[in-house]
Amino acid sequence: MKRIKNNMTIARYFFFLCLGMLAFASCRKEEYMPPAVGEIIPYEDSISMKLDNYLATSPYTLFNQAWQKSSLKDLLSTPSTTKYTILIPENTALQSSGWSETAINAASVESLDAYLKRYVLMGRITESQLLNRGENYPAVSLLADANLRYANSTLYSGVTYDFYRFHALLGISQNQLIVNGREQGVVQAISTEEATVYPIEHVLALPTKTAWQYLKEDSRFSLYTSLLEYTDNWYKEIFRVANGYAPSEGHALAQTYNRNSAVRYKMTTERSVEGYDFIPVLSTWFIPTNEAFEKAGFHSLDDLIAYNRSRTLPQAVWHIPGGTTASYYRIVGEFATDSLLDNHHNWGRRSASIEFAATSAKWSLFFTNDLRSELLGNYMINYQLQPIYLPGTIGTPLGYEGVAQYIPFDIQRTSSAINLQSKETQKIAKLVEGDVLTLNGVIHVLDNILAPEGF
Repeated sequence: MKRIKNNMTIARYFFFLCLGMLAFASCRKEEYMPPAVGEIIPYEDSISMKLDNYLATSPYTLFNQAWQKSSLKDLLSTPSTTKYTILIPENTALQSSGWSETAINAASVESLDAYLKRYVLMGRITESQLLNRGENYPAVSLLADANLRYANSTLYSGVTYDFYRFHALLGISQNQLIVNGREQGVVQAISTEEATVYPIEHVLALPTKTAWQYLKEDSRFSLYTSLLEYTDNWYKEIFRVANGYAPSEGHALAQTYNRNSAVRYKMTTERSVEGYDFIPVLSTWFIPTNEAFEKAGFHSLDDLIAYNRSRTLPQAVWHIPGGTTASYYRIVGEFATDSLLDNHHNWGRRSASIEFAATSAKWSLFFTNDLRSELLGNYMINYQLQPIYLPGTIGTPLGYEGVAQYIPFDIQRTSSAINLQSKETQKIAKLVEGDVLTLNGVIHVLDNILAPEGF
């Protein structure tokens, strides 16, 4: 925990409160906020080559065949100030995924549109932008899921709870184009009137599962998922025994104790009051395998339950909220395993010396090419302004002080490995698998548990 001083974010008067807010708004990497559509780069009239002309003379004959048959050609050829970026798979990549010349000829326009939309990204993204940005460039495609929404209004259209769209994070590393963490060949940016074009060596796979679905279905994570489900039910049972009813059956304050870890850690969809499912944010998790638990001495769920029982358990405490809300037993405290695993799915936020507001948390999407110490070594995961009072006084504050919490581990890269090292304990965990793309973010798999001090 660090307190930001002097010319950074500390302020003693309301004038500096405004500066603090501006400083936070200008943080280098916010929670998945791509630039506004159409404002990525001014359109340059000096570009005279048409997209169709480029495709007709390119070696990407299968993509061109599909493109000419689809309706996307007409969309992009319609005069508009909105420009695009198109990722074009090589012939061998399309063939290996079932898109041969024969298959394309037999496909309907609707099926080709549905397939090609993932490769068409909003906004003209230039090679210089990717080189100068440092971290991955977040882009969104034309491919929408009519059965899922996204809560962040900046994702595509500026409309809150717009349809969820396939996202592609683009970067350049050692002259390789990187898309969603995967190398796609030597970067080649071709400018046409309608779009910037990037050839790629592999097709883009769509996520079909939430992070929680993926973890539940992979036996490597059975200890992790069963532990979270068990402690969720245990916590709610403590509430039920104390109050005589389940938290979900109580008043609004009681319902806050209806613990659901998959929701808390942004691993699953949520349901809006209007009745549709939505993804709240796009996130990154570092999940330990069963083997990682075994290295820490936990060979079964029973071992983890016993560990929790050996520590302080959540307690039911009588609470009188006032107003018209009835008094009830609220739950104070959490389980030891909540702290044990906090670095893995919550970026260590439980270790903060102050209680940050829920809205202060920053959630971001990091593929393996972004896991670099120069980018994330001092990445801010929480920030808020706290009031400053004269000693012994209350009321109107003198000003506000910016307080931040930073990433709890260092990142070490070699030619063959990526390791995370706890800043607190110096313990190291190795990424044994990276860039598992899910509907609500990316999972990196670790071989050790990065427990905080004392756990």
